[in-house]
Amino acid sequence: QTWRLTDLWIKKKFLDQALDIKVGRFGEGEDFNSFACDFQNLALCGSQVGNWVGDQWYNWPVSQWALRVKYNLQPDLYAQIGAYEYNPENLQRGKGFNLSTDGSRGAIIPAEVVWTPKLGALSLPGEYRFGYYYSTADAAEIENPAKTGHKQGGWFTVKQQLTRHDGQSDRGLTGFVNVTVHDSKTNSVKDMQNVGLIYKGLLDQRPQDELALGVARIHANDDANGLLDEEYNTELYYGIHATNWLTIRPNVQYVHHVGALKNGDKTWVGGIKFQTVF
Repeated sequence: QTWRLTDLWIKKKFLDQALDIKVGRFGEGEDFNSFACDFQNLALCGSQVGNWVGDQWYNWPVSQWALRVKYNLQPDLYAQIGAYEYNPENLQRGKGFNLSTDGSRGAIIPAEVVWTPKLGALSLPGEYRFGYYYSTADAAEIENPAKTGHKQGGWFTVKQQLTRHDGQSDRGLTGFVNVTVHDSKTNSVKDMQNVGLIYKGLLDQRPQDELALGVARIHANDDANGLLDEEYNTELYYGIHATNWLTIRPNVQYVHHVGALKNGDKTWVGGIKFQTVF
């Protein structure tokens, strides 16, 4: 029922490949606060800023007019800054191919430093992201909707391989941490954190399979009734590498205080996720 133009951009490198400029239609999470989406629970999947500032920061598959400038400071370190049109019309089902800027209300401006080292004697790969975003668009304050402010916040993301299985670089234990903080005056979520472990190739008979466990905490802005507090999400999945083009991930999830309500429900969820590569 909904068709969207998700990516339409051109990228060019300058200054001996050190300067990288990308312009066109794309989303923030492709380049900023990027994170894999192997878990099914959104508190552990994808760009977390987009999950908790989703009224202005649009993740895949929504695109907007954007510019991203990246500069490689050294082989394992780069800095980047971007500007992304904030246009609520891009969310409408009938405007999946909207190229007009008539409904624009401002821009999201993210900046980020990314370090991709190889640590220790085994040269274990990692990715460390430090970022900040600011919105030029007006946003109503949570406690006093008659007043407006501007959304802003920051993030810290780490994904680091911790061990290597029998000397094979593509097998072993990897850990991750995501932290985001947001302006509590204008955003419904104050901050969130998640942490987890992923083991690839635990069984010699299944060297491409994955076993993963993640836990997330979402800290909501309390409302006037004092009903909101924190939600906790936990997911355990096993990724079955069925073929080179199909991975199947059955999972079990536990959610504590659904909706971040202080007296919210506690629930178990069973899920399954299929990932294909054509």
